[in-house]
Amino acid sequence: MTTLSDQQTNNKVGENKSSVEIKKQNQEEKKEDEKENINNHEIEKDRIENEKNVIENEKDKEQEEKGRDNHETEKETKENENNDIENEKDEEGEEEEEKEKDLSTTQVGEEDLKKKAENLNQQISQFRGRRYQKHEEEGLQDEKWRNHKKHYFVLTQAGKPIYTRYGSGSKLSSFICIPQALVAFVMDLGDEIKSLKADKHNIVFDIKGPIILVCVSKFEESTEQIRKQLKYLHSQIIFFLSIRGIEMLNDRPQLDLRAYLGGTTKFFDSLIHKMNSYDFITDSISFINLKLSIREKVANALLETKFKFLRFGILLTDSGIIQLTQTKKKPISTHDLFLLQNFSQDPAFRPNEIWSPLCLPDYNPNAFVHAYLNYIDKKQKICLLLISLDPTGFMNLKTLSENVVKVWKFLNYNSLLTFPFSINLLKIICQSTRICNFKSD
Repeated sequence: MTTLSDQQTNNKVGENKSSVEIKKQNQEEKKEDEKENINNHEIEKDRIENEKNVIENEKDKEQEEKGRDNHETEKETKENENNDIENEKDEEGEEEEEKEKDLSTTQVGEEDLKKKAENLNQQISQFRGRRYQKHEEEGLQDEKWRNHKKHYFVLTQAGKPIYTRYGSGSKLSSFICIPQALVAFVMDLGDEIKSLKADKHNIVFDIKGPIILVCVSKFEESTEQIRKQLKYLHSQIIFFLSIRGIEMLNDRPQLDLRAYLGGTTKFFDSLIHKMNSYDFITDSISFINLKLSIREKVANALLETKFKFLRFGILLTDSGIIQLTQTKKKPISTHDLFLLQNFSQDPAFRPNEIWSPLCLPDYNPNAFVHAYLNYIDKKQKICLLLISLDPTGFMNLKTLSENVVKVWKFLNYNSLLTFPFSINLLKIICQSTRICNFKSD
């Protein structure tokens, strides 16, 4: 049996236990509250930081947008300025191109061609000698004429003679009618005559519009080789008359072109003489072997010859070309350069300066360019040839040639070697540079 005292002690122990448990619960509740407060505090911190980040991002975006706007406005202003500059350049370029087109498409009438032929005759007549024997006294009945191994005949569709390599057109008029009749007969049949074989003779025809070119050869040459030679003879006519000058025959078939060619038969003779050369066969041009230091001085002198409508500057001798300058847009062809070289080597041009309109078949067969020719060193036969589009640019090119002469006087003439080397012109012309500077050392 329990006593009253025992019950009281048990009640006290129970009360103590319950109070301890309550204290523990209170402590745990306090800890949980503290944890919640800490979590809430961290959450607030995170929220505040997020708000700050959002505000900063918005500010950065605003600054970026402002920077982009400013950058775009700057770009637009720069682009507008560049466009204005380009438009000005384009306008200037278009004006220059229009001027060049006007200069390159100027038509030459019959009176201009006659004046040109008279001027060329006056310049050529100063030199009475002939470079190659013409045998003008020979005729159809002469045995000497028949013994020549190669003949060239150039005539019109109406049978008018233009050029003969041997003999004169008046003495050979009865013979010249034969190829004209053959061509007309075959054309009436709806065909075109190309070549004929007669014993040892190879007779090749080449019909170029109103002009007929014929070659009678005893040599062992192919028909293609002879046709190439006839092509150059036709180009030589274009060189002096242009395509528009030849087209006069379409309206007047009985027209005598010899009146417009003047005394240019010697150029046909010299061209035929060069057809056996290595340069002609290989479509190449000979360049003089020079020391590099001298070549650079010559190149710099030619580079200084800047003129608005200047297209080509050539320094050459009888042996070959020393230096060549040209434009990037339209370089000169080997074909045109060969014709210019043949034209400039005539001895009649050495005493004086020459200013003559010429037509370059590959450059523009329908219009004339204007050539300034001056032998800056007559002893070594060194010639400066400047090609321009401006028909009134003689004095400008004369001053340019004087600068080249000053440079040339300081060069060592003995450094020029007597033998040239031949190289295809396509390997020399560099489209990325204005000057063709070949290092020969």
